[in-house]
Amino acid sequence: MAKSLIIILCMLLFACYDRKKEAIDKAIRAREFKKGNHLNAYSILRTVDTLGSLKVYYEAHIKQGTENPVVEDSISFYETGDGILQVRP
Repeated sequence: MAKSLIIILCMLLFACYDRKKEAIDKAIRAREFKKGNHLNAYSILRTVDTLGSLKVYYEAHIKQGTENPVVEDSISFYETGDGILQVRP
């Protein structure tokens, strides 16, 4: 009984983490697209999670041919009651 409960909890944690990762990915790509940048890749430098607010600092690698091939920025998120991340306006 205890083993199956642990397995279920692990699956839930993994599913929540995957949704957060997807929300962060979409937000970074949308922000850079709005700036007119075409991403090659990005790396998350660090995250700060305080009192239901998550701040993600990232470094975006822009396609060649732009004057600034690497951009550093951050995005702030808040977590809704059901665990979904939303970008702070």
